[in-house]
Amino acid sequence: MAPSIKQILSYPPQVLAQKAISHFKQAWKNRQERPHYCLKEHRHPTENNPVFSSYFSKPPAYCQSIDRSTAEYLLNMYRDHRFDLLGSGWVTVDYFTPSPGLEDVIIHGELGAFELDEEGNWLERVVNREHLDVSQQYWNIIRTLQPDYSPIDWQRDFKSGYRWSAKVWGKDSRKHSDFVLGADLKCPWELSRLQHLPKMAAFAHQFPDLAEAAHLEFQCQLLDFFMANPPSMGVNNNCAMDMGIRAANILLAYDLFSNLPKSLPFHPEFKAILYQNLLVLGKTILEDVEYREGLTSNHYLGNVAGMAWLGAYLPQSETVHAWLVFAGDALVVEMQRQFFNDGGNFEGSTSYHRLSAEMMAWSAYIMDALPADKKKSLKNPVKYWPYPVPISRKGAQHLHPLPHIFPAPFYERLQRARQMSVDMQHANGQIAQFGDNDSGRFVHLLPIGQLISGKEAQQKYLHLHNYFSHYSTEEAFWDEDSLRHDEFTAWVPEGTYAAFQPTLTPSIPPFDSEQKTVILAEFDEKPAVSLVCYPHFGLYGWKNDRISLFVSAIHNRDGQHFHWGHVHNDKLSFELFVDGKPIIQDGGTYLYTPLPHRRNEFRSVLAHHGIVVDEAEPNSWEAGKRGLFRMERETKLQILEISEQVLSFYLEYRNVKWKRTFFWENGVLKLKDEANMPFNYPQFEFYSSGYGKREPKLSQNLL
Repeated sequence: MAPSIKQILSYPPQVLAQKAISHFKQAWKNRQERPHYCLKEHRHPTENNPVFSSYFSKPPAYCQSIDRSTAEYLLNMYRDHRFDLLGSGWVTVDYFTPSPGLEDVIIHGELGAFELDEEGNWLERVVNREHLDVSQQYWNIIRTLQPDYSPIDWQRDFKSGYRWSAKVWGKDSRKHSDFVLGADLKCPWELSRLQHLPKMAAFAHQFPDLAEAAHLEFQCQLLDFFMANPPSMGVNNNCAMDMGIRAANILLAYDLFSNLPKSLPFHPEFKAILYQNLLVLGKTILEDVEYREGLTSNHYLGNVAGMAWLGAYLPQSETVHAWLVFAGDALVVEMQRQFFNDGGNFEGSTSYHRLSAEMMAWSAYIMDALPADKKKSLKNPVKYWPYPVPISRKGAQHLHPLPHIFPAPFYERLQRARQMSVDMQHANGQIAQFGDNDSGRFVHLLPIGQLISGKEAQQKYLHLHNYFSHYSTEEAFWDEDSLRHDEFTAWVPEGTYAAFQPTLTPSIPPFDSEQKTVILAEFDEKPAVSLVCYPHFGLYGWKNDRISLFVSAIHNRDGQHFHWGHVHNDKLSFELFVDGKPIIQDGGTYLYTPLPHRRNEFRSVLAHHGIVVDEAEPNSWEAGKRGLFRMERETKLQILEISEQVLSFYLEYRNVKWKRTFFWENGVLKLKDEANMPFNYPQFEFYSSGYGKREPKLSQNLL
C-alpha cells in the first residue's frame, strides 16, 4: 500500500530522496518484469538429475519427544488437506469447500462448480494459458502418484473466503485486496510457507510405519504447489520473505525424506522439477528483495535466510556461489543491525524476537555445515549480480571458513537471543507476550500444544464461532501453543555470558501526582528472585519457581527505523504469574489488516496493563490501513532503579508524567503508580495467545 502524504513527510530527507529514486527504478523494472513472468514459462527443466547437498540425516534430537497420537492426528489432517493456521480452525483448503468466515465477514471467492478431469483442463481456471501446459504435466504426475488426490486451493484466504489469482503477476496481486474488509493475505502466505512438509518428514523418521504415506503426500503437495503457483504469479509470490521461508522448508523436507531409514523412491521427474522451481524461486526472491534504502527488518532477513538455504543445497555454479556470498555476508551484517548486544531483537516484540532468531539459527547451521568446496569458494569474486541489494563482488568479506564460518560476535548474539527466550518464560513454559505476535516461525518441526475435544475448543475460543457451524465439535482438536519457545531454545547451543546492566537515571524532577498502590501478590515472606535484565531490548523482571514478573520497557529510539511497526502501546505494562497461574497477562495481537479496528484495539494502551489518561494513546498512529504498521515515537522512557527489591521506571508523553514502581514489603509484592494527571487502569476483555485467536480474558485487570 502506498504511503500517505503524512508518512512521506515523516521520512528523513536522505531517506525520502532514496525512496523517490527507488520508486522510479522499481516502476521501470516492473514494466519489464510483468510480461516476462505473465507471458512466459520458466519451469522447463534445465538439469535432468541434479545432485542436492544433504545436511540432515535425521531430524534434530528434540524431535524424539514427538508424541505418536499427535503425529498421527496431524499427518491425517495434512493428508486430508485440513490446516489450522492463524486461528482458522482445522479447515479443509480445496477448490470446493466454503470458508467459515472471519467474524461477520464471509466472502464467496470460490471458482464455481467444475470437475477435476484427468487431462487437467480444470487448470484453465487457475493459471494463464502460457503456464497451462507445464501445470497439466505436473497434474498428470500427481494423478500417477495418487489417483484420488484432491488439490489445494493455494490462493484462498481460508477464513474469509477471499480468493486471489495465479493469473495475476505477484506484485499486482494486492491492488484490490488491500481494500477488501476481511481479506487476510497472511492466510495463503502462511500455508505457502509449507512448514507442515518437514513436520511430516519428522513424523516419518520417528514412526517408520507412517513414512510411506507421508512421503507420497509430500511429493503430491509440492507438485500441487508448483502446479498452481507459477513463478512470480499470484499472492504467494508477492512477499519475498514468505518465499525465503518456503525455500528452506521445501529443502529441509526433501533432505529428511531423502534420508529415511527405509529408502523410498521419488517419481523419476521429481528432482528435476524441484531443482527448476527452486532455481527460479531464488531469482524471484532477489528480484523482489525487501531491502529498502538500508532499512531492513525480519522480512529482509527472511530473504537472506532463504538464499542461504538455496545456496547451500543447490549444485555449485556461478549463480549459487553468488547467492552464498550474498547470504553469508548479509547474515553477519543483519545480526549486528537487527539484534542488540543483549541478544534482543530490534522489532520491539518478544514473538518476532523468536522468528528472527530462528532465521539466524537455522541459516547459521546450514552455512557452518557447507561442504569444503563451497566454503573454499566463498572468497572467490562474484562475476554477475543484477539485483537491487548490496554484495561484495570480491567475495565474502565477513566469513571465515575455519573453525566456524561466522565471527565470534555473531554466535554470542545468537546465544544471548536464546537466553532471552529462556529468561522470559513463565512457569507454564509460555513467554511474556509484548508487541506483535503473528505466530510466525522459520522452521517448525516440534508440535507444542495439546489435543483437546472440539467442544473444549468451542468453549475456549471466540474466533471459532463460525468454524463450528461447518465442522463437528465431536472431533479432536490440536491446539497449538505459539507462546512456547522450546524448539528454538533446544536447537541453539547454550552460551554463558555476563549480563548487561541498565543505564539508570539518578533522579527525575519532582512533580505533583495522583497515586495508586495495588497489591499484586502475597507470600509468607519475600521469595528470593533472580533479576531478568535486557536493557537494550527493554525487558526487566523477577523470576523464581513460584513467581515471574516481566515489565515491558521496550523503547528502541536508536534503532534503524524511524517508526515502530510491531510495537504496541504497552510501555511499562507487565505480565505476572504466581504458582504457574496467570494473574496479569498481555492482551496479545489477534489480527493485522483484515479488520483494522481489531488491530488497533489490541495494540492500544486500553488493551495493556499501564495507565490511561483521557483515553489518549501514548504513541499515536495514522488512521486507516496505512497506519497499521506505523506508530509515532512520542514517549520518553527512563530507568530509575533495577534491583531484586525494586523495579522503577519513568515515562513522559506530551503532558503526561508517570512513575511506576514494583517493590516488595516483606512478602507482599506491590505496584505503585504516580502521575501528574488523573488516570485509570484499562479494563480489557479479550486475550489472544496467537495470530487469529481470540478468547475471553481469564487473567485479572488492575482495579
